Amino acid sequence: MKIMQRYELGLIAVVALSLLQAGLRIVLGLMMTGSLGEGAQNTLNGAIEGQVDDWVLGFNTVMFLTLGVLGAIFAVGLPGHASWAWYGTITVSAVTIIYDAWAIIAIQPTAILGMVLPAVFIVYLLRKRTDFGIAGVSCDAGIGGVRN
Repeated sequence: MKIMQRYELGLIAVVALSLLQAGLRIVLGLMMTGSLGEGAQNTLNGAIEGQVDDWVLGFNTVMFLTLGVLGAIFAVGLPGHASWAWYGTITVSAVTIIYDAWAIIAIQPTAILGMVLPAVFIVYLLRKRTDFGIAGVSCDAGIGGVRN
């Protein structure tokens, strides 16, 4: 019983943190567009270190909104152990890590902080893949999961 409670607590934490991260990305994306007011946009732009090209800001906005919306959609499916939510969360997390690696170089080094939660999500969900109906490859399996 304790194992199940710990698992559910872990899944609840992943869902809550995924939704929080998604919400923040959506808000930041909207701030970048100026939809939340010019003051919010100026505050956000002022937090960026150095000069950044307009195309970088535009790409950043698209990525924040896309990752935020998709992250929220997939997070909502995790409590039901939906395999599409597992695959989606893993994919969004991996894309987030790649995007943040680019942002470290193109925008500022603090983007490294955006890699922490997605890495945790990937590790946790990979460990719990069988709970989502995702088959793992056996240790005694050969290439492609076929026994030697």
